[in-house]
Amino acid sequence: MKDVNERKLATLKVKGTPYTPASEKPKKVKHTAGEHKAHGRKPPLHASSKRPESSIETTPT
Repeated sequence: MKDVNERKLATLKVKGTPYTPASEKPKKVKHTAGEHKAHGRKPPLHASSKRPESSIETTPT
């Protein structure tokens, strides 16, 4: 379990970098403000617990 926790932290840290810039981009956020904001906010929080890779891959795209 130690490896899993460490892997999660590393993934969140490494993938967490592109996560902020993606949200800062008003281009994508404005285009799908209603859908991306409401939908892209819950999945990341939940998916982050299970597999952050999946949530991060779907958020920036």
